[in-house]
Amino acid sequence: MLTKPEHGWSCIKIGNWNERCSYLDDVPYLLLDAMESACRTWTPHCVKLDAEGWEYIIVFDMYETHIISDNCDKGFVYTSVECDLNKLSLEMIEDIRNNINSWAAWVPNQSDDEVNERKKDLSAFCDVFERRIKRGGTQ
Repeated sequence: MLTKPEHGWSCIKIGNWNERCSYLDDVPYLLLDAMESACRTWTPHCVKLDAEGWEYIIVFDMYETHIISDNCDKGFVYTSVECDLNKLSLEMIEDIRNNINSWAAWVPNQSDDEVNERKKDLSAFCDVFERRIKRGGTQ
């Protein structure tokens, strides 16, 4: 779902939709928070991300994900993807873990201590969320 972040950029892929994301947003935390909230409550939760030139909103629901893109050239574009949110969440958790050092350093101008603390926080969030999904503790 998430490519390895490099130079302040990454890509998000959900089904056949994909788009870039920028360091202007704290992408891993925003996605983890929205997806965990949707899984826990069984109600849609969204995140708005800046692609530097346009923005998009991702609405996570248990069996569908909806993306509303605001592209200056095309206006609003709506995409809907059928997907199991628990599976998508586990994919995202794995992608964050596979590149934990890069995601920890995602926010610019951090000290080494701040990067290390962020790495611990991201890892803990992923661990708790994954355990909840695997034990069926959603809703």
